[in-house]
Amino acid sequence: MRVVFLTLGSRGDVQPYVALAKELIKTGHESIICTGATFKNFVQENGVEFYKAESDLMAILESDEGREIFNGGRYNIFKMLKYAKEVINPAYRKSMDDFFAASKGCNLIIYHPKALGAVDIAEYLNIPCICMPPVPIIYPVTEFPNLAISPSKNFGPFINKLTYKVNSFGEASYMKYINDFRSKSLHLKNRKAGELLFQVNGKDIPVVYPISPFLFKEVKSWKDRVFNFWIFLLRYR
Repeated sequence: MRVVFLTLGSRGDVQPYVALAKELIKTGHESIICTGATFKNFVQENGVEFYKAESDLMAILESDEGREIFNGGRYNIFKMLKYAKEVINPAYRKSMDDFFAASKGCNLIIYHPKALGAVDIAEYLNIPCICMPPVPIIYPVTEFPNLAISPSKNFGPFINKLTYKVNSFGEASYMKYINDFRSKSLHLKNRKAGELLFQVNGKDIPVVYPISPFLFKEVKSWKDRVFNFWIFLLRYR
């Protein structure tokens, strides 16, 4: 089996995929990671094949222009919006084509939620995909809210589950680029935000969290849809 990992972001958004890729290689599978060029050496030093994605968020943050715009957390919203329109969004769009190229010939896609277009590629290639966020922020549960909304407060079962709707809203701001990719590169019809969040080609998308299940013993809402890193690995041995 050949597995492609699609991810963007910081080292924390890349390292879990490198660890899993190495383990899959040990068990006789092939692995390739498509991400920003910042992590090329890190990926290759661990014996994993690398494919460059145009969007390199670490390089942007570490550039002079990036530091000026993001200003150590003291954001200038107008500069950010202009920079996103001129630099970040076009790079995201190009990265979708990079993800597509890296995925050809693969049997399975494992992706970070930041890897826009990953599920659309799985739909086109008709291969399974697995969502692997570094923290539990994707699948809606009643036991705690989306950690992107609140890492400490508990709003009760109904509101907790509702906070996960933010995932669809986040994708909505990029649907122009996703649908451009679907139309021009995949020759698929346009879709709505959140439409492929949990299912593709009529099949559920499993969610794997690279964290210990002992940290979330009380969570029952995940059922058979969310898995721990090592439980997943044993299934693919």
